[in-house]
Amino acid sequence: MRNKKSFLLAISLACCLSSCSLDEKVWEPQSEGGEITGSVEQNDTINKRAFEILNLDYPGLESVKAYYEKNEYYLAMKALLDYYRLRTEVVNPTISLINVSIGDGEQQQADWAVDHKFYVKNFDDPETGEPYLFPDNADGLIDWAYQPVTDSEFRSQLYRMHWVGPQGKAYRVSGDEKYVNSWIEVYGDFLRQYPDAEANELGTYDPLPVAERLSGAVDAFFYFLNSVNFTPEWLSTYLVALYDQVEYITNHYYGASSGTGNNITVAQEVTVFKSALMFPELTAAQEWLTDGSTRLAADVENQFLDDGFLWEVDLSYHIGTVANFHDAMLMAEANGKTSLLPSTFVESLRKATEVVMNLTYPDYSVEAFNDTRPTSYTKSVLTRNFREYNEMFPDNDEMKWMATSGASGTKPTHLTKAFTSSGYYVLRSGWDANATMLIHTNNPTAAWHNQGDNGTFSLYQNGRHFFPDSGCFTYNNGSTREWYRSAKQHNTMTLDDAAIADENRNGTFLKMEEQDGNTAVVVTENQSYDNLKHRRAIFHVNREFFVIVDEGIGNATGKVSVNFHLCEGSDSEVVYDAAQYGAHTAFSDGNNIMLRTFSDTDAINFGSWIGKTSINIDITADRKSYEVYQQKTADQTARFITVLLPYDGTSAKTVDAAFTKAYDANGAAVEVTVDGTQYQLSYTLN
Repeated sequence: MRNKKSFLLAISLACCLSSCSLDEKVWEPQSEGGEITGSVEQNDTINKRAFEILNLDYPGLESVKAYYEKNEYYLAMKALLDYYRLRTEVVNPTISLINVSIGDGEQQQADWAVDHKFYVKNFDDPETGEPYLFPDNADGLIDWAYQPVTDSEFRSQLYRMHWVGPQGKAYRVSGDEKYVNSWIEVYGDFLRQYPDAEANELGTYDPLPVAERLSGAVDAFFYFLNSVNFTPEWLSTYLVALYDQVEYITNHYYGASSGTGNNITVAQEVTVFKSALMFPELTAAQEWLTDGSTRLAADVENQFLDDGFLWEVDLSYHIGTVANFHDAMLMAEANGKTSLLPSTFVESLRKATEVVMNLTYPDYSVEAFNDTRPTSYTKSVLTRNFREYNEMFPDNDEMKWMATSGASGTKPTHLTKAFTSSGYYVLRSGWDANATMLIHTNNPTAAWHNQGDNGTFSLYQNGRHFFPDSGCFTYNNGSTREWYRSAKQHNTMTLDDAAIADENRNGTFLKMEEQDGNTAVVVTENQSYDNLKHRRAIFHVNREFFVIVDEGIGNATGKVSVNFHLCEGSDSEVVYDAAQYGAHTAFSDGNNIMLRTFSDTDAINFGSWIGKTSINIDITADRKSYEVYQQKTADQTARFITVLLPYDGTSAKTVDAAFTKAYDANGAAVEVTVDGTQYQLSYTLN
C-alpha cells in the first residue's frame, strides 16, 4: 500500500484533497438547528461534475437531488452511496457475490497487486516466476510507463487491469480491507495520471485495454460497494471516470472509420451495454443502452462466418467473442432487458460454440494456430466454456458430454468436420483422450490475427502433439513476428522459401468425403504464389494413418518444398531419416510417428534446420524441422506423397508410395504400401 499522501492524491482526481485519511474516523455530518449539514471542507472533496452526469430525477434519487439543490454535495453523494448499497433492481450476473470462491492463482494475483506486482497476462518476471514489481515514478506514483520486456503486448495487457477481479473475490471471501484500499489506490493513481483519454499516452486508452479495464471496474463497484473505504469522495471520482470512459468508447469504436469491426469492437459494445445496465441513473445511460444493444444485435450476425467461426479465424479471439456476446445476453436477462436484443440472439451463437467443441483436442487442449496461445486454454478454462455453452444450449447432448468430461450427455460420433467458410478441417479416429486428431487449416482471409500458413496441419495422437504450430511468439510487428508466421515455418508447401503474401491467402475448399474402408479425405487448394497453386489432399486411411498428396500447379520455376515441423524431443527421440526423405520419433512410451515422402521424380532432396514452436508470448522452444524439395520447371507439376504412420517405435515399418496416374486437374490417385499391404487411394472433384 502506498503512503497516505499518494493515496489521497489518487482518490481526489480533479478535487481538493481530503483532510481525513483511511486510518482516521470517518466524518459524520453535523446537526445545526436540527438540520443535517456538511462542512465546506467535506463538500470540496466531492467531484461536483458527478452531479452533472447524474439524472437527479431518476426514481430513488430524491434525497440526492434535495441535498444537491442545497449545495450539500457531500451529503448528496453520501445519499447516492446509500442508494447504491440498497439498490436491488440492478443485477450483475457476470460475477457472484454469494458463496464466493477464489482459486489459488487468483488469490496470488490479488495479493501481488497489493504490493504493486500487477498480474500482466502472459508476462512474468523470469527471475521470480511472479509478476514484475512496478516501481515509483519521479512523483512517487506508480510508474505505468514501466516496460520490463520489449513486447508491446505487455502494456496492452497491463492497462486492462486483470488483477482487479481477483481482488474483488479476495475481498468478498476474506473481508480484508486491504484489497479495497489497493483497488482505490491503484485505479485512482491511474486515473489521476491519465485523465485525458484523447491523449492516449502510452496506449492507456487503446480500444481493448479501456474496454476491459472499464468492465473490470464495473465489477469492482459491486465487489467493494459496502466497504467502509468506499467513500462518497471515491464514488464521485469513480462515476465521473466511468462516464468519461464510456463516452470515449462510444466515440472511438474500433473499425468505425472503415466499417469493419472485430473482436475488439464487440468487447467495446458489451462494456457500453454493461455500463448502461449497471448505472441507469446516469444521464447518458439510455443512449448507451440503445447504442450498445443495436450494435450487438448487428454484430452477433456480422462477426461470424456462415460456418460459425469468427471472421478473424483465430480460435482464442473466437472464444472471447462468444463469451462477450453471452455476457451481454446474461445481463439483459437478469435486468429485464431481453427485448433490446433480437429473439435469435443466443441461437446465433450455436454454431460458434460448436466450432470450439470440434477444434478442441481430446485432452482438452488447443493448437497454436494463428495468434492463439495454448497456455491460456487449459482444460479447466475450456471446460468452463463448455459448461456455459451447455447452459446456452441445453438440448446439445454432445456439448454436455464435453462440459462434463464424458460423465453425462452423448459422446459425439462424427469423425470428420469441415468449416468451409473459415478453412478448418478435422479428421479424427474418435473423441476419447487416446484418439488421433488432425486439423488442417486453409483460411480464406488475411486478417491480422491470421498467419500466412495456408495448407498447414497439426496432429494430436494419444496426448502428444506431433506437429505443433509455430505460434506467434510476439505481437510486435517486425521480422521476428513474420518469421513465426511465415509459410516456411509451417507444415505446408513453399516456393523458394518465400512467404505467402496477403493477397495470396485465399484458401478454397474442394472436397471432404467418407470413402470405402472407413477412410476419409479432405481436399483444399490455395493460390499461394502468383504462378504456383498448392493443392493438398489428406487421406485418413482406415482411421489409422494419414497420406498427404501435395501438388504444386502452375508455370513457376524454382525450389518447391513440402515443410515439416516436428515436436520437441531429444536427438534420440526425434530423428531425421534423410535417406528416406522423412523422420521418426522414438519416445519410450511407444506413442510415435514415422514420416516418409515420395515424388514422381527421382530428383528430390532433403534439408533440415532447427525450427521453433511458441505456446505463449515471448516463450519459444527449439524443435527439428525439415523439407523435401525439388527444382520445378515451368512445364512441370511438383508432386509429393507423404505418409504419416503411427507406430510403437520398436518394430520396423516398410513404407512405399507412388502416383498411379499423371497429373489431372480433376483429381489424383496414389498407391501406398505399408508392410506389404497395398492401399489404393484417390479422389475426383466432379
